[in-house]
Amino acid sequence: MKKLITALAFTGLLCGGSLAMASKARLQALGQGSDGSLYLDDARNMFLNPAHLSKHTNSVNLEFGTTTRGGTTFAEGGFARNFGGFDLAVQLGRQTAIEDALGVAATSGVNNLAPFNTAGTAFQAPNNAVEIIGAFKSGANNFGVSVLFANTEFKPAGGGFPIKESGSLTLRGGVANDSGWDAYAYIDFINEAKNETAANTNDEYKGKFVGGLGGSVNTSDNGKVYVQLSSNTLEAKDATPTVEYETDLLNIDLGYAMTHDMDGALLFYSAGVRYSTGKFEEKIANSDTDLKETSIPLTVGVEAQALDWLKLRGSVTQRVILNSIEGFVGATAVDNSTHPANTTVVAAGASFVLGKFMLDGVLAGSGSGTGAFNANTLFVNTSLSYNF
Repeated sequence: MKKLITALAFTGLLCGGSLAMASKARLQALGQGSDGSLYLDDARNMFLNPAHLSKHTNSVNLEFGTTTRGGTTFAEGGFARNFGGFDLAVQLGRQTAIEDALGVAATSGVNNLAPFNTAGTAFQAPNNAVEIIGAFKSGANNFGVSVLFANTEFKPAGGGFPIKESGSLTLRGGVANDSGWDAYAYIDFINEAKNETAANTNDEYKGKFVGGLGGSVNTSDNGKVYVQLSSNTLEAKDATPTVEYETDLLNIDLGYAMTHDMDGALLFYSAGVRYSTGKFEEKIANSDTDLKETSIPLTVGVEAQALDWLKLRGSVTQRVILNSIEGFVGATAVDNSTHPANTTVVAAGASFVLGKFMLDGVLAGSGSGTGAFNANTLFVNTSLSYNF
């Protein structure tokens, strides 16, 4: 063990500078979304706003985890490279919006589209997604654009049914200004799936409109206001049809974050308001349910260099004071639920510096307010990056 620690320390010293921070494991440990943060610097921010690619180039990233789609630990990877005045990144396997919408992974609150599974249990989400990101700098502005596409077609051997098809095409663009503000927008041009159970007999899913925008602006040296907005109109029906669903959702997140450099450690906290509204409608039965969620999310986190070759981080998140859900809690319809469950989540992670390699892992994560160490989560979500 002593020899291992010595070797790790030596290789950390050889690094000769800070490595680009870029991994789902890091973001998860800091209580952020796996596709980036609106107030913490991370290379995965390019998946929110492609203009951030210009700040994080010349690297390879590998995300280890399950191959089961829908969770935060699924596998993906890619590279980013600077070509003089132009930056290019290619990411393989990033999850598409349709995978979330088809209810591959259950989520809480009004964003749970589990009712779609009644008509869509046989839907197959598109696999082998590819995202291409390009960015360039002009004056004080960085501009970026990305295209994410995926397509899947399944036909049984020897012919017959079911025949399954699905596709996704997302366009994203953004700008990031050196003075401390950025903005982005995205739209899905294709977001659909079909399951043909017999000739001219189809179960169908379609995203009629899936899009959003967001951004942030510095209010001081360490303060930032951020906002996100997404609008989704989704529909699904079976072949008869005996069920025909349509869900309209509008999500708005508005928040304020502070980051501090405390003796080389990053300390941050953020608070905001999340508001979601919409309607779930079953057209055949002529029934509908209003969907509404209001909450005040609070996040506190810290990240610090423990040793030359080791960085530790952790966070706690909770919806404080206000946490009201109307419509659906999980897959269960409710009329009104205030504070339906304990929302406290704690997480911890570590980075090991090995020369130009950085290995990130989630050490522990717990929900439901237990705070108990969960050995099942130990390094389940692991990321490896290389900077050149």
